[in-house]
Amino acid sequence: MINIVMADSQQMVRSGLKILLEGQPELKIVGEAANGKEACHLVQELKPDILIMDIMMDGLDGIDAARYVSRNYSTRVIMLSIYAARCYVSEAVQSGARAYVLKQSAVSDLINAIYQVKAGRKYFSPQIAELAQSCEQEGEINALTPFTHLTGRERDVFYLLAQGYTNTEIAQQLFISRRTAETHRSQIMRKLGLHHMVELVFYALRQGVNRDAIAFGATSELNQNNNFSLDKTRTSMRKLEHAIVMESN
Repeated sequence: MINIVMADSQQMVRSGLKILLEGQPELKIVGEAANGKEACHLVQELKPDILIMDIMMDGLDGIDAARYVSRNYSTRVIMLSIYAARCYVSEAVQSGARAYVLKQSAVSDLINAIYQVKAGRKYFSPQIAELAQSCEQEGEINALTPFTHLTGRERDVFYLLAQGYTNTEIAQQLFISRRTAETHRSQIMRKLGLHHMVELVFYALRQGVNRDAIAFGATSELNQNNNFSLDKTRTSMRKLEHAIVMESN
């Protein structure tokens, strides 16, 4: 029997995964967590074989939690995320995660990852396998980037800023105050060594956050109230294009 702890901020995701995974006779969900801190406590208490964890969670995020678990326990970490950008894949590998599975993949992909990791091997979804290999070959697992030092909430804000959202819009999307959004923005700019928004847009693009990934992240992860519109995506893309043109000139 393979004992598994799941960590995801969304109860619906956890419930759905539990039903799907426990349909496999050798898999058992022994614990669920809504954030990284809870996940670490469950690992300490239950000593599961596998920890399946999202990257974006409040408080202690998946990257920091994976780093802690990998350094202190024999539990092997599988990252489950919507993000296919280099910055996230690289961070996951750096943190000690043994697998990285995209949420948009078939459940068979995750099941395969579980068995591969339990057997002592690594696994990456086919869509990012080449990227993950590149991250390892280039030695990125040995070098922390400034992006690594962003908290989970700051990464949420970073993605929205890269789309062209204002502080007010970010506050509405993440259910925080405008002042808090401004504080996160200032912290992001300071940590990344950036001085204006055009630099942030180009930083996002250099990190592999392409236009499709930005749009998918907005629809799948950051707009849980179903208030996202295609017009908003188009507007965001136009803002990106305008920033690129202005920088080029």
